[in-house]
Amino acid sequence: MKPNERTLTKLMADLQDEYNSLEKYRFQAEKVPHPVVKAKLEKLCEIERKHVQVLEKVLGLHMEVHVNSEKPAHQEGRSVHEMLAQDYEDERQAYLRYQREYEETEDEELKKLLKHLAQDELAHMDLLKEIYRTLV
Repeated sequence: MKPNERTLTKLMADLQDEYNSLEKYRFQAEKVPHPVVKAKLEKLCEIERKHVQVLEKVLGLHMEVHVNSEKPAHQEGRSVHEMLAQDYEDERQAYLRYQREYEETEDEELKKLLKHLAQDELAHMDLLKEIYRTLV
């Protein structure tokens, strides 16, 4: 895998977004009292943690990795339904971003990774729909 500088920059932004998602789901899992919803949010945390690890590994082969983990303070006081709606949109945007990066890269190994990440984002969207249905 030999990503160019432009691709490395995009992957670093992806890593930052994955870190932010991890923190967001961790925060939500702590705040939600519903045990089924809490378990599903914790599952999302686990998947996001794997994304972070994969992206750190890829980036670490080519550059020094620095990411700031943002605490999701903007989530304070929002309803669960508001958080889920934003989560869904964030996952949809992540899917579109990975798809776009997949189409732009010529590196077959990187294409495989990006395709996998895009598919995971679709799975996250499905899981968020399940959470929403659980709460309705």
